[in-house]
Order: sequence, then structure tokens, then C-alpha cells
Amino acid sequence: MESDPLYVQAGQMLGALGEMAWQSFVVDLLHALHGVSDVQDIRTTKDQGADALIHSRRCCVACYGPRAAPSMPAFRKKVKGDYESYRLHWSKDYPHWELWVNWPPSPEQIRFVKSLNDQGQIVGRDRVRKHLKERPWGEQRPLLERLGVEPALIGRRLLQPLLDDLAGGNIPVYSPVDYHDRAPEIARKVNANYSGPDAEEALIRMRLSFDAQCDVEALLEQYGNAEIERIKSRVIRDFSDTGHVQGFHSRFITLCQRYDDKYNRVEDDLLSDYIRALVLYLFSQCHIGRAPTANEAR
Repeated sequence: MESDPLYVQAGQMLGALGEMAWQSFVVDLLHALHGVSDVQDIRTTKDQGADALIHSRRCCVACYGPRAAPSMPAFRKKVKGDYESYRLHWSKDYPHWELWVNWPPSPEQIRFVKSLNDQGQIVGRDRVRKHLKERPWGEQRPLLERLGVEPALIGRRLLQPLLDDLAGGNIPVYSPVDYHDRAPEIARKVNANYSGPDAEEALIRMRLSFDAQCDVEALLEQYGNAEIERIKSRVIRDFSDTGHVQGFHSRFITLCQRYDDKYNRVEDDLLSDYIRALVLYLFSQCHIGRAPTANEAR
């Protein structure tokens, strides 16, 4: 049973695709699995029981993607008709046959496919999701975006390698802070580190990043307490290493750029936003930057 929220939602979106969108998605996934030169998309012609051909495997792929799982009589009628077309037009050159469906097939449906062709396979939604999950992230992401998976879930996955790296190794843990007692309101924290128009701009940036900061917090909650403390301590140490740079904002930009250079080599704008959200989240929690004094205005 899939438990990762990213792929749980991907599975739901796969099941909601209509016939044409399902065919298009399967062909794009086949291109990722086997290479564009090895997979021929034949949907633009009279397919005659096939949607794609995998040349190296001599395999014919048919897609069936209704918006709801079909009844068994409807399944038999549709699949038998497609299979007969395949048998007449493709089976000689492509003896292997697969049916890709956007729901988990029932045992009866699996047996029916085998009754048509004992070497035939039915590839259900969960196997399609597994194929997707096993692809490199650079191939996964555009497919996940096409499915309409929430950007927040994609953003969390982009940020996770950075957090895993920060959580590793022997980093001395800084003494915990009682934030209920010491953490100020965001405006006071910003005003303690910025002045004039810069403070207004910083507040705007904070507000715009609140949703991403919530995603960062949700992702951090998946780590153990010791790992979270190591992440915080690592960011504190990395921020301290920017001490040669003048001004808090310049130090903030320098730290974000260092993380961008190390973890975002493909220059992904969404990941850059989440890197900034991580640093802003720790700033708002008083881990980095100057805390306001008791005498500073609320």
C-alpha cells in the first residue's frame, strides 16, 4: 500500500484521467521507460487495437482509461474487440501484448486477459505508479505536473534531499530555545534585522512564503527530534560562515545561493523558492538573525 502523499495523489490523478489523457500519459511514460526511438505512438492513425509499439520487445500496448472502473461485461466487450484488432493487424510482428488500465484490475479481469492470450499482461494503475516512482526525478516531475499533483507535494520532494543531507553527519547541536518565551512576532523579528523600505519588502517576502514555510514545517515533522536539531544546527553554522558578508539580507541571499549551488544544479525555480522558505522558516523561529530586544517596539 502506497503511503507517500505525493504518490498517493498521483495514483488518484491517474484514476481520474479520461481515455485520451490516459493514452497520452501512458505513451509519455513508455518514452521515459524505453526511450523515444524505441516506442512508436500510433494513436494518430487508425490504431487497429494498439496505442503504442515497443520495438525492442516486439510488444503492442493497448490503453483503456475510462473515468470509472468498468463493469465486467463492458470490460469484456471493449478488451475483446481491441484484442481481435490486434490479433489481425499486429500479432505477427508484435507477438507480445499488454493492456494498460487506470484502475487496479480485478482477478476476473486478469483471468480474462489471460484467456485471450496466455502471454498477455494487464498493467494496472498501481504498476503504472510504480514505474513512475522508479524513474529519475527529472523524468518524474513533468509527468507528475501533467497529472495535476499539488505543487506543494512536488516542492517537498525537491527539498527533501537537502534536508537529508543537513540532517546527516556529526554537527554539534546548539542549545534549544524556548520559543514560546523568546520568539517574537514576525514583524518585530524583521524590524530587528531590516530598516526602512527594506523591512517592508522583507515582510512582503515573508507573507508570500508562508504557504511554502508550512510545507517546510510539515516535511520537518517527518524527521526525528535529533535529526531536526541537526538540520537547525547545520543551518545556524552555515549562516555563521557568511559572517564576512555585510548586512543580514546579503548574508541571507549568500546562504540561499550556496544551497542553490549545491542542491539545485538544474536551476529549478520551485526548489529555489523552497530553499528560501526553509531559511526564512528558521529565521522566523529565531535560529538565525538578531532577535529584537525587550525595549524594541512591538
